[in-house]
Amino acid sequence: MFPTPEELVRAIEDSGGTLIVQDPSIPVRAAYRRALHSLLNDGTLRPELRLTYSGRDHGDLMIKIEPVAREHDEPQELLPIVVPADLRRCSPVITATRDVARKDKSGWISTRRQEGVAHIQVHADALHRSLLILQALINEGERRGYRAVVGEHCKGLCLTISGHNVELVLTEESKRIPHELTSAETKQRERGYGYGYGIPDWDYLPTGRLVLRNDHGGYGSTIMAADRQRWALDDKLPLALSKMEEKAAAAEQRRLRTLAEAEERRKQWEAAMAQAKEDYAEVWRAEELKRMVERWRFVRDAREVIGLAKGRPDLTEADRDWLAWAESFVTTRLDPTLTPLAPGEAPEPKPEELKPFLGRWNPHGPDGW
Repeated sequence: MFPTPEELVRAIEDSGGTLIVQDPSIPVRAAYRRALHSLLNDGTLRPELRLTYSGRDHGDLMIKIEPVAREHDEPQELLPIVVPADLRRCSPVITATRDVARKDKSGWISTRRQEGVAHIQVHADALHRSLLILQALINEGERRGYRAVVGEHCKGLCLTISGHNVELVLTEESKRIPHELTSAETKQRERGYGYGYGIPDWDYLPTGRLVLRNDHGGYGSTIMAADRQRWALDDKLPLALSKMEEKAAAAEQRRLRTLAEAEERRKQWEAAMAQAKEDYAEVWRAEELKRMVERWRFVRDAREVIGLAKGRPDLTEADRDWLAWAESFVTTRLDPTLTPLAPGEAPEPKPEELKPFLGRWNPHGPDGW
């Protein structure tokens, strides 16, 4: 039956705010999609309420109505994240991780060096639970509109939140104990071998305590949530996802700050370039003035030489023609007081010619070559 928006709201409220339709058939799922579309677009839902849903195309259909958090509201308690009971309908990346999981001779499984799968380092006994937890985070992330990706700027499983990838790495804490030699290793040691021949000094026993990180560990590593004596990791998944959202928000703030800094550098560089071009034009004009003075001095000396030469009594006709040409050339071509004074606009400088005027700036741009 096709539910009306009003009937859908009553059904959700009667279910305590969350309506779960277990794996509906294709016609029933399509009917609910039409009802959801009407509810989101016809104004039936009150402005102070928000509708979210998951399972649009497959699996259980979960529809939730909750109050919209306002700016001055008290922070609401984080809603629990349901860990699935099995992996019958799991994400392809979880299936791929399960397929490549191979335990070593000590029973440990590590996929942290493999691409295209979730990165885990757990004992074989904890593999199934680890995959269920990762699947729960994928389900909740997709319900909130995030994407579960692998291989996009990160080698392992990531949630893409506001355009930023936050990796999900699951490890198991271990207890280190001295390695107990086997009979074969004892014989090897008795023969003088063993040190540096693959016999470990320590064994690492699984503790069953899982740790969810956003990286592979090391200095500055961030733990999102972990098993502890007073709680299980499953109960801390809402907090872990909240930390991932904070990490993505911080990354977005850094991105915006980087863009703002780049824009400020560009403006400063453009102002420096404009000033450098003015300084270059000023130097060019000064050089033109210097050449003008040098021409005037040459014209003055040339006229003095021509005047003295004209007084010679032994001038030939060719000499007189030469002196006439020289006097005309000096007057019409060289004399700066009789030719146009303004030298015109300075030529467009090459980037290399602006270097002396730019100080710390690169003439090819604010970010270098």
